Amino acid sequence: MAGLTHLTSTIAFITTLEWTSLKYRSFIGNLAFLSFVFGEILITLFAYMARNWQKLLWANTIFIGISLLLICFTDESPLYLYSKNQYTRLERLLRRMAKRNGRQDIDWYPVFQELLNTQLSPIVRKKQLTFTQNVKQFVSHPTTIKRILIVGFIAFTQTLLYYKISYGLATMKLSPYIAILIGAIVEALGYITATVFMSMRLGRKYSFIIFTVLTSVCILIIPLIIKHSTPATVIISRMGKFTISASNCITGVYIAELFPTSIRSTTNGFVVAVSRLGAITSPIIDASIHEQYLPITFYVCAALTLISVLLSLALPETKDKPLDDMSEFTNSRHL
Repeated sequence: MAGLTHLTSTIAFITTLEWTSLKYRSFIGNLAFLSFVFGEILITLFAYMARNWQKLLWANTIFIGISLLLICFTDESPLYLYSKNQYTRLERLLRRMAKRNGRQDIDWYPVFQELLNTQLSPIVRKKQLTFTQNVKQFVSHPTTIKRILIVGFIAFTQTLLYYKISYGLATMKLSPYIAILIGAIVEALGYITATVFMSMRLGRKYSFIIFTVLTSVCILIIPLIIKHSTPATVIISRMGKFTISASNCITGVYIAELFPTSIRSTTNGFVVAVSRLGAITSPIIDASIHEQYLPITFYVCAALTLISVLLSLALPETKDKPLDDMSEFTNSRHL
């Protein structure tokens, strides 16, 4: 079930960004994360009313089934069809879009024809590579590999921190229903704040750095005060939840923008898989390690966070850039 939910959410998120214009991409990305918060609130309400894990699973299954059906009726994004050279399907899709928006052929078809003639000319025609050739070409591209390794480490660390903070809050003497609802509200505020920062001159990269550093500060403070003041610990933990949520929102949009459409789904699938390792690792460590050594885990997480910040400096800024603005990869595929 967890695999299905991550499958559908990842596909929906990538498709949504590819359908969105450059101007509204940050806003739409934020809405996608806010939908996650809405799901948290719904599942908490279902759990409170059902008080039975089997009934709760059935409720979840119904929503997953509806999501899968909706995906079946969703069109591919024009960017995806273009990246796969499916120009016939692309033309049909653009015609439907133009009809729905009250546009005439004269408004878009000449531009499409010009694009088509350029892409089909002998000078820039793309090779039809086999799967093995695609893999070899992908692996032989150092810039892409470097970015994948960096974002993989960032995703692992971000998820590790998210569950580290969430697990710590869950062990405190609070009603689990109230704790989840408060956490959802804090997350929503983090996502909204992240959208504001991403829309400013800071862009994706430096907004990520700011919120990640603030998360590291919260992680470092928690073990110093946890035995002295429970209210202060809760407040700092909530601040950490706020900053890591903002950082996660930025990371989701940022990673999707770092790669061209032809490999975006693959790279995001890899990133999601690596991030799940962080989700697995965090609670196992906290549950198995002796209490006297728990502060060390906070310091290790803070160190991993700072490493993520340093690695992110090697990544380019993607604000105000088209999703396929990665000529160093796409050009290598031309004859």
